[in-house]
Amino acid sequence: MKKSNLILKALLVILLLIFSVVSFAVVMAEEGDGSEGGGPGGEGDDDGSEAGGPGGESGANDGSEAGGPGEEPAPAEPAPTPAEEPTPAAEPSTEAEGEPGGNGQPANNPPVLDAIGNRVVNENQLLQFSVSGSDPDGDALAFSASNLPSGASFSGQTFSWTPNFLQAGNYFVIFSVSDGEFIVSETVTITVNNINRNPTITSTPITTATEDTIYNYDVNAADPDSDDVLIFLVSGPGGMSINPLTGLISWTPNDAQAVVGTHSVTVQVSDQKGGSAMQTFTIAVTRVNDMPLFSTIPNQFVNEDTGFVNNLVDLHLFASDEEDSDAALTFSIVSQSNTGVISCSMDSNRFVDCTTQPNQTGASDITVRVTDTGGLTATKAFRVAVGSVNDAPTLQIIKPQSTFVEGAVVDVLATSFDIENDPLTFNLNFGDGTIINGNVINNQVVASHIYRKVGIYTLTLAVTDTGGLTDTKTVQVTIIPFSVNIIADKTKGDEPLIVNFDASVNGGNTPLSFEWDFNNDGTIDSKIKNPTAVFRENGKFTVTLTVTDADGDKAKATQVIIVEKAPSSLPRRKIHIDSIRYIEEVKAGEEL
Repeated sequence: MKKSNLILKALLVILLLIFSVVSFAVVMAEEGDGSEGGGPGGEGDDDGSEAGGPGGESGANDGSEAGGPGEEPAPAEPAPTPAEEPTPAAEPSTEAEGEPGGNGQPANNPPVLDAIGNRVVNENQLLQFSVSGSDPDGDALAFSASNLPSGASFSGQTFSWTPNFLQAGNYFVIFSVSDGEFIVSETVTITVNNINRNPTITSTPITTATEDTIYNYDVNAADPDSDDVLIFLVSGPGGMSINPLTGLISWTPNDAQAVVGTHSVTVQVSDQKGGSAMQTFTIAVTRVNDMPLFSTIPNQFVNEDTGFVNNLVDLHLFASDEEDSDAALTFSIVSQSNTGVISCSMDSNRFVDCTTQPNQTGASDITVRVTDTGGLTATKAFRVAVGSVNDAPTLQIIKPQSTFVEGAVVDVLATSFDIENDPLTFNLNFGDGTIINGNVINNQVVASHIYRKVGIYTLTLAVTDTGGLTDTKTVQVTIIPFSVNIIADKTKGDEPLIVNFDASVNGGNTPLSFEWDFNNDGTIDSKIKNPTAVFRENGKFTVTLTVTDADGDKAKATQVIIVEKAPSSLPRRKIHIDSIRYIEEVKAGEEL
């Protein structure tokens, strides 16, 4: 029903407008341009202020007064805009004021409010926009907004609002424009998105710790959105851990970490929605003195009538201290259970030396003590047994005792004796993975070996008797790279100079390969060991020999050959510098 009324009103307005235009055209046709009256009623002036007919004064050309007999009907209300039906501010007048017979005023059209559309904004973010509109009649417009959310403002034509972190949701704001008679409105939905806020770490870190003492720091965090948080250890020293639910950090710094002194730690709190915060701090660890330690010292055995045993036990091998070096520790013998069999003493604050008593066998328990620089101590006991059944063989390495080149034969000669004349076996370890086992013949160990690689090797020789007693000796063998020298039967002479070469190689793993360059041009001229070259140009030539062994190692040597100009004017000839020995005729002027 409402839609039908609107259509009827719109049609009525259109008909009235057509009627007014036609009536005005008829009057103008009858009256001319208004400069002369059209009847006995008088003359109208040129702006239509006076009528020319019996009806009275004619209406002005802007329609402010009626110009003909009677009044025209008032126009109907204008149709509303498609967006929203305009609301009249007051009941409009349907007729223009004036004398009877004048034209009526044109109908007022509602204003137009430009489309605004729904808006979206994040919490704590400014939303600002302006509304605009127009009026087909040129009327002054007034803009307004209603149902504003808390904190929002509308000034002139501008809406401004920064929603806080508690205003997430949808808001329905009504924006209106009025020309004094009609009001046109649009309801705009403003959606405020919830924005996650980062949590914060509220606790102050503990920045000191003590070696070997548990360190704890309870990390406390808060979230402004009341979200659950997890706490992680991003980085920290070895052994440090954290409970992600409670934030409790636990750590027991060791001596090595105490030596370092300071350690950086970074923790992170996360609300599991992308928000996080980090805290980085440094922990200074105070070092404390730790008691020295003794590992198990193996029991020792010496033969009857051995006499003085030097360096029977090296206590540096069994004592340790986190703060002090072995040299800073102090060693002592606390007790000996049987000095009638063997008596021991400290040597150089490191070794236990013992001396057997004549014709005595048995055992003695030795207790030793280590003291660190802080006065803390530790003790350990071991047993020294004196046996009467066997004497260990003795061993002496006679050679090798020098340096050898790679690939050279290294001879080994050692002598070994056993007081009981027991058969002896030997174990010879050359230090490069080669091991030889055999029997000692005529109190001698004889062997040979070729070291294929340059380096320093420890040759270890052990001889063992039938009672299982062993004597071991080591010697260091140094292997240096192989070398090569050039042997030339002459190094200077007149052209043509024929030189016979040979290579003197010291060491190297065979087979060997030879490369001769007779004129230093980078070209290999011969690949045999002893080539012959003919130099037919006067000058100085640098001969280079490169020898490569089977392992790919290389050795080089050079020799300068000086060729002097011969007084003869005979045609010059030259030979190809190669391993071949035939001569090629060369014309004068050709280059070598």
